[in-house]
Amino acid sequence: MNMIFALVISILALENPIRVNDSSPLPWYRGAEPPTPKNTVLVFVHGKHDDEKIWFGDVSHYGHNKMYELAYNAGYRTAFVHLGDESSMWYNGRVLARQIENIEKYYNTRNIVIIAHSKGGVDAQAALVYYNALGAPRKIISLSTPYYGSPLADLVFSNVYTTWLALIIGQATPATFVLQTAYMYRFQERISQDPDNQYIYYYTLSGWDHGPFPLWLGGAYLALHGGDNEHGGNDGAVTFQSAHVSFPNGHTFRVSLGANEDTEKKWYLNHFNIRLGQNVWQYIDSLLELYPVRGMLCNDKWQSFSNPITIRSTGYIKAGDGTYKFAVNPGTKLLFVKPTNSHIYLDKTRLSFKKTELASNIEYASYKTESKEKVMINGKFFIIGDETDDPLYITYEPIVKNTLPSIIIGTDANQKIKYNIFVKEYTLAGTFVKDISLNGELESKASLLLPLYDDALYNVHVKAFYADKERDVVFTLIKETDYGNSSRSLRKQPKLTAIQHVKNSDISMPRAVDILGRKTFLKTGGIFFKQEGNHKRPIILIK
Repeated sequence: MNMIFALVISILALENPIRVNDSSPLPWYRGAEPPTPKNTVLVFVHGKHDDEKIWFGDVSHYGHNKMYELAYNAGYRTAFVHLGDESSMWYNGRVLARQIENIEKYYNTRNIVIIAHSKGGVDAQAALVYYNALGAPRKIISLSTPYYGSPLADLVFSNVYTTWLALIIGQATPATFVLQTAYMYRFQERISQDPDNQYIYYYTLSGWDHGPFPLWLGGAYLALHGGDNEHGGNDGAVTFQSAHVSFPNGHTFRVSLGANEDTEKKWYLNHFNIRLGQNVWQYIDSLLELYPVRGMLCNDKWQSFSNPITIRSTGYIKAGDGTYKFAVNPGTKLLFVKPTNSHIYLDKTRLSFKKTELASNIEYASYKTESKEKVMINGKFFIIGDETDDPLYITYEPIVKNTLPSIIIGTDANQKIKYNIFVKEYTLAGTFVKDISLNGELESKASLLLPLYDDALYNVHVKAFYADKERDVVFTLIKETDYGNSSRSLRKQPKLTAIQHVKNSDISMPRAVDILGRKTFLKTGGIFFKQEGNHKRPIILIK
């Protein structure tokens, strides 16, 4: 009883981490010194939208995070870094490398273990491999890190993007741009080629619960784009497949189980609560003193970056502004997001909507049809639909070198397919270049050569029609000329830093709410819209 009382007192008396005055571009914070400290220092790296307080403060929907207290009570010294929450890994990695150097000097140890959430794991990779913060074998314990990007980032930069979509899955910033799937495949390909990567031990953890709104909306979309339970599921922001990296001649260990393996629901965690110490510390603690761990964990097959990817989609996505009508087949699951002044009817019956916790002027609803029904919309809207049958297959290569890209479109139905393809071209530094549109008709399965000639990132939205079905798939691919770069020259990467401030009167800056539900106003960052006739064209401007 006295021991329990003493433990409670120590937790209550634990001081918040204190900022350390050093020469880092951005600060880091040291935790309290445990009575009997271990030599290992835990460096906590936050993800997109966050800051250092997420490890010892409150987490949206879940209250206080006990990660700091649990690490302290286990005897670990701790450091919490502050990075640019909407910056790319090129900027954050350079900052983190400097912070790690100062943390090592402060604690007089090289025994550093990085615990990173979400994009923080990618920032840690950049710091250790590209910016030479290695120095010794390192261990990264990642929590839902999108090593291979997120289809949600693809969606943000596609032609489906609307200002209301930004309220749900985040803004078009440098951090979001680099998390597009093709960009991250390219990044991981270069990481795998760097000799320093062989000294990093990756321990990857992820969950498969979609969580509260807005994660369930992201989870529904990801389930249509490779994140279904059959393939491990997703946590509302990152697919299971993306959260577990694999390298040739590398040290990668998958700790968690996917939805198709986890019969006891031990990993029924989402992108919000997987960073809570009370949920994952038991796993982290078991990994810290084992260096390296072999045998007890699953070492997945290496992901070849040149292999084609196949996406199976049983649903569609729609975004628009105005009056719109369409028919929905029986058994369709519909998810709606709209402003309060929009109206959505099913066969002239108005749906019941709920207001979100994000913003008072946004409402959402879910519905499953029992018969073939008509949807009528008046106003701005975003809809995800899942009809669960006759999937559309899209096969493509995320990285295409020295040739034009091609895709395979197919279905199980023996029906002709009409298609519209909308492509947005971006430079690898994030600047929008142009729109490209393609359309045509093909048999139930065919290969299409895409006339994409520039070395660039291409955001592709395929809309297909066959029988009475409509299907959508959004993905990204990179076309580049292989100049035979060595691993050392690969360090010369574009530095995505700040979004340019736009003063043009014809560009509006939308108010936005990020995926953690915090209201923001994009004063100098975000996606901007240029008026062209009756339409607004999305633009991303990066220095």
